[in-house]
Amino acid sequence: MITTVFPDIVYTGQMPNHASLKERFMNGLEKTSFPKTNWDCDVDTTFNQPYTDNSDVFPWDEYFEGVRTNLSIMSKELGSPPFQGAPHSAWVNVYRQGQFQERHDHIERETTCSVIYFVNYDHDLDARVSFHNSKSSEYKYSNFNCLFPQDLAWYVPEVKEGDVIIFPGFLEHFVGKQQGDRIRVTASSNIMISPVEEK
Repeated sequence: MITTVFPDIVYTGQMPNHASLKERFMNGLEKTSFPKTNWDCDVDTTFNQPYTDNSDVFPWDEYFEGVRTNLSIMSKELGSPPFQGAPHSAWVNVYRQGQFQERHDHIERETTCSVIYFVNYDHDLDARVSFHNSKSSEYKYSNFNCLFPQDLAWYVPEVKEGDVIIFPGFLEHFVGKQQGDRIRVTASSNIMISPVEEK
């Protein structure tokens, strides 16, 4: 018998009402600005603007409703005890030709998990998100990786437009360079999860 211990999880689901959400997010791009960040990458982002400041530009209420739906599905699959999720940040990233996102995590006190919603995305043409296994060096150093047929250092999810990914905020990830003249658009957020007290 093999027991899997200390697993990291990446959930993939579909955003409800994707067509209408995409239209509203794409229209919002024409009304927003992208201030400089201290990120070590090249991407147009609204990260430095509180999402409450541009709630009239982007459909954050409908977005979070879809995130809650996916969190509920994820919790059922995990067999989680009852919990509630509260967003504390949300932003839009736009990747134009040559732009990318460096390897990073979302380790913050208020972040249990992070969300990526693929607003405008073609799996065959657009840059992909990759997740890094922080323990991969231990697997390699001990030669334990020889027991597994798959690469234990990186995970590249198969996603399509309209998909939602939910993952632990501590999981390192990055986005490669965008090729061609398409724009790759995602909406992301950090969520704090806390248990619901049973009455």
